[in-house]
Amino acid sequence: MTQLQKEKKRYLRKIRSLMFVGRSMTKSFLSEFSASVDAYIAENDPSDFSAVIARFGEPEVIAKSFLSESNLEYVKRKLHVRKAVLVFGLLVILIWACAMTIVAIDAIHTTHEEYYVEYGPYDAGTSELNNPLVNMEP
Repeated sequence: MTQLQKEKKRYLRKIRSLMFVGRSMTKSFLSEFSASVDAYIAENDPSDFSAVIARFGEPEVIAKSFLSESNLEYVKRKLHVRKAVLVFGLLVILIWACAMTIVAIDAIHTTHEEYYVEYGPYDAGTSELNNPLVNMEP
């Protein structure tokens, strides 16, 4: 593989990484673009790849140009799906955190086996026979 072919491969890979549209759209665009680059290289026989970049532009410019000319509704839908997945993921994490907090609080409360019983105030005229603390059986 020649140096030009290696640089072309790297160039196309960079363009692909900047395009976030569907795989089929990206693949068809890159195959046509690659054919154009190959035709330019065959006709002009540049000594280095900088001539190709000067002719076609930087990868960022190419990706931006493609996205501006592509179906804007598709791009919006793709961004909307990503946003929905992100919101759903955050909601799942929030519900999980709340459930773990409830489980931890419940575990703290159930580990204490002691409990206290409070009795109301006794009337002064109450005898010891009616006092539940005195009438405890052994």
